[in-house]
Amino acid sequence: MYFRRELCSGQQMQRTADSVALSNAESSTEQPNPEFKKFLGYFIRSGMDVMSCLYIGRKREIINESDFQKRYK
Repeated sequence: MYFRRELCSGQQMQRTADSVALSNAESSTEQPNPEFKKFLGYFIRSGMDVMSCLYIGRKREIINESDFQKRYK
């Protein structure tokens, strides 16, 4: 599978990180259990997207090990 270098650009990671925060905020409102579970799923998947971008960036040597460790924490 071909991945473009821009796939995990800083902008992509920022949008994904913002999505984590927004999904978390939306899920924390008083909603019925099924809705809460739906937003919790969004929250988890967005967080995994950020992690994947970090690993891809490190593998492609777009970010160095020090930056990877700092952002992964």
